[in-house]
Amino acid sequence: MSWNTKITKVEPNHLVTRGYRQEDLIDKVKGEIDIVPIDELREMAYDATGGPAEANLGEEIIGLTMYFDGTVLDNIRRVKE
Repeated sequence: MSWNTKITKVEPNHLVTRGYRQEDLIDKVKGEIDIVPIDELREMAYDATGGPAEANLGEEIIGLTMYFDGTVLDNIRRVKE
């Protein structure tokens, strides 16, 4: 799954981003507000900020994120100083 497949976000400044087709929402707001693909919104943010800083992570795992059934989704590592 790519990072943008299940995201719909309505912003208060009259902008909708979307990561999957939600035709009923698109039809209701088309022509009223700008609809921006989430990949384009990410690029706008990277252009404005220079993108995310490189994480300086250590090897020590200090936590886990888990799905409700116990499936490990990610490891949380201590940041190097």
